[in-house]
Amino acid sequence: MIKGKCLQCSEFYSLSAQLFDGVLLLGRLQLDAEGVYECSDTGLVFEVSQRVKITYCVLSWSKFSTYLTGSWKFAGPIFDVDCDPSILKSVQFPHSLCLADKDNEVKFSVLHVKNSRGLIEPSADHSGSHVRWNVSSLSPVGPIVQTSKSAEHHGVVQVFKEVGHENSFSFRVYLAGNNCSDIKDIRRAVFGGLTPVIPTRGTYK
Repeated sequence: MIKGKCLQCSEFYSLSAQLFDGVLLLGRLQLDAEGVYECSDTGLVFEVSQRVKITYCVLSWSKFSTYLTGSWKFAGPIFDVDCDPSILKSVQFPHSLCLADKDNEVKFSVLHVKNSRGLIEPSADHSGSHVRWNVSSLSPVGPIVQTSKSAEHHGVVQVFKEVGHENSFSFRVYLAGNNCSDIKDIRRAVFGGLTPVIPTRGTYK
């Protein structure tokens, strides 16, 4: 796993861009006993009461943006998690918000999309890297946030080199929040274009 460290809040966080080097959009976990487990690829943390199989996939925030109203904003990736909700007690979702500014009042919740309706549900707790949510039922869920002033996010720089042209040194550079839903949107836009590109290593801060 590739790790980054924020120079402002000193939080260590996983770099979501690595997911897409291997096109890991769908995950499967077989958890053998009661406990708390973290997926090393996505940063998702599952608390379960017994043996269970969990599947999940990364979704795109662009599909669910209309469900957010007022000053609520996306704080991390949105996932569709599938397992027995009576066994899955809580999920911790990674968020990309930098919490270095102690004067900025931060309120985390989750957007829970059920039956084509977006419900804002309270989070149980949060840390510098995760938002914990007690499972009520399972359908697309992702962390959201309200802040008293503009907040900074841990980010990634994605660099794509155009190919197919002799002696081409043309690159595309994209700055995104460090969450795999944002990165998925960018990759879809880039690889859906007409110009062939290949991903290259970017700089992360």
